[in-house]
Amino acid sequence: MKLFDMLSRKYNISKRMAKKYIKNGNVFLDNKKVIKNIRIEEEKSKSITLNIDYSSNININTNKFIIKNYENIIFLYKPPFIHTERHRLEDLFTIEDIINKNFSDFTLISRLDYQTDGLIAAVNSNFIIKDEEKHYIAFVHGILDHALIVNNYIDYKKRKKVKVFGQTGQSATQVIPIKAYANATLVKVIIKKGLRHQIRAHLSYVGYPIYGDNLYGLVDCAKRLMLSCYYVKINNCKCFSPHLKEFYMQVNSLL
Repeated sequence: MKLFDMLSRKYNISKRMAKKYIKNGNVFLDNKKVIKNIRIEEEKSKSITLNIDYSSNININTNKFIIKNYENIIFLYKPPFIHTERHRLEDLFTIEDIINKNFSDFTLISRLDYQTDGLIAAVNSNFIIKDEEKHYIAFVHGILDHALIVNNYIDYKKRKKVKVFGQTGQSATQVIPIKAYANATLVKVIIKKGLRHQIRAHLSYVGYPIYGDNLYGLVDCAKRLMLSCYYVKINNCKCFSPHLKEFYMQVNSLL
């Protein structure tokens, strides 16, 4: 087994992050630093250590994050600048930590980018999802004066930045203008399950990149990605974010 595979499994981190720890000299085998992705025997797992300052026992006040707790569905609020899932061991905490520690039978079914805030859902392992819909609010560059639907294909595998193709027929992004400003528009975005970076990539592709999106957009004065998931419906269970007012205040600060 490759060293990065064993690290990923042992510490529950991504393979990309495991490779980075190896490259940075954070990995030790029998107390000796390893800087190459060597092949290693299964029984050597206990001899692998990471020289990383992190805590595996995180005390989290779940009341700050859990919005609604149904029998089979939990809706949580993810603030901006917190990861949905653990990217690095030294991350202070993630939304996934809340689920793993307090709801062992539940699994996250949605994710939000680091700078995006809003609702995230976790469901019981035996729960069957028949219908799912998410509503976002976004502040974008340019004047959009009509509703549109973008369903161009996205290549999202093994890419930091996804690629949008001219061919259509994939997951749809419905965009509805709410209010136009001098050279910006506040829009409502509706998707079903969604692909990685779907909203960001689709809006940029049609010429309306989101404020604060340095990957798909323009350099601007926004201090975060101006995208928020404020409503989620799973089957017959609905949830609204109680933090939408804060997002509007951040929009006003950009005007």
